[in-house]
Amino acid sequence: MRITLLFIAFILFSSCGSDEKKIKPIKEITFKLNSPPTQTQIFTDKKNEDYYVFGDYHNKHEISIFSKNKLHRQIPLKKIIDKGEQIDGMILKSTDTLLILGRYTGNLYIINQKGDILKTIDINKTTNSSPDKYEYYTSINNTIENGELILSSSWRSNSKESTPEDPLKNLQYFYEKKNQSYSFLQLREIFKNEKTQFQIKGFESNFEKNKHTFHFDLPYYLRSKNELIAYSIHTDTVYRYKLPEFALTGKTKIVSDFTSIGEKGINLKKTKNLNIQESVNKIAQYGGVIGGIYHSRTKDIFYVIVPHKINQEKEPEKKKFNRDFSILIYDRFWKKINEIKIDRGQYNFYDVLVTKEGLLISKNTRENKNYNPKTARYALFKI
Repeated sequence: MRITLLFIAFILFSSCGSDEKKIKPIKEITFKLNSPPTQTQIFTDKKNEDYYVFGDYHNKHEISIFSKNKLHRQIPLKKIIDKGEQIDGMILKSTDTLLILGRYTGNLYIINQKGDILKTIDINKTTNSSPDKYEYYTSINNTIENGELILSSSWRSNSKESTPEDPLKNLQYFYEKKNQSYSFLQLREIFKNEKTQFQIKGFESNFEKNKHTFHFDLPYYLRSKNELIAYSIHTDTVYRYKLPEFALTGKTKIVSDFTSIGEKGINLKKTKNLNIQESVNKIAQYGGVIGGIYHSRTKDIFYVIVPHKINQEKEPEKKKFNRDFSILIYDRFWKKINEIKIDRGQYNFYDVLVTKEGLLISKNTRENKNYNPKTARYALFKI
């Protein structure tokens, strides 16, 4: 396996309309992998060196870590998979000590560079949340700060409550409980005697006042220094919380010159559609949403990725990655600096890496003629 750098062109700005600014990549970076990655991220160590990290949770079950021009290390996940676990995501303490979160089980594994399990944390036993049961999820670029880790939490059931037999009423019951429950879990001293505390009850109440309108996706989040930045596909607003207190310190409405942002939830008192996943998929394929937020430590700015909303009836060929998107740039005080529009068809705007050189955006889409599932291909934008 190796990393190859292909220089394409110098940066070029062009203008199309009064406010529309476009930009071209300055080079392409490709990583040769054994199988398609499930999760990608950048890890910066204590020496300020960047590592490109690719987690494959479905095929080879391994984590590949690249440093500069070569493969730094490959970590097998077999010992976790052999326990019957599905993997939700990874969090790096270093390139030889990683945390692996099991999906649906609430198990958090600390492993070394050989894939040996050093410690298993049963999160549910540390929370004392009984009779309520939660599931936990990590963000794409999660980090450990001062021995503290933050996960999103999703209510699943209460062992002492009976659930409605009618399918629609059961769905209403589930999402009402979920949206009124805790949205985040704070884990402290995870390498010693871990301590946990639930945070932010009913995050959706920040932007939804109708108790019958429910939101089906979890809040997404980014940790930046001593702040938690939380957002959702159902709102156009970013919420900022001071850590470790989780005190709301500010919110910013994200405004694009090219698209509306934020897709409404579904009023379960009015709908008869029980296929919730279908509704979520339509939002992902056609909606104008906050698709991701990334922080550049080098420049201390934020990149907000916004895929543009499309009319699925009038433009059926435009969906998922085959549509335009914007990169909105904000300073550390969340004042908008710029918005750059990227034309459709080439980029996977949900796979973005921030490096010292600039912004890497994946070109791994089936719409791209150079698509290869075993090659992680990125375009570098100097933004």
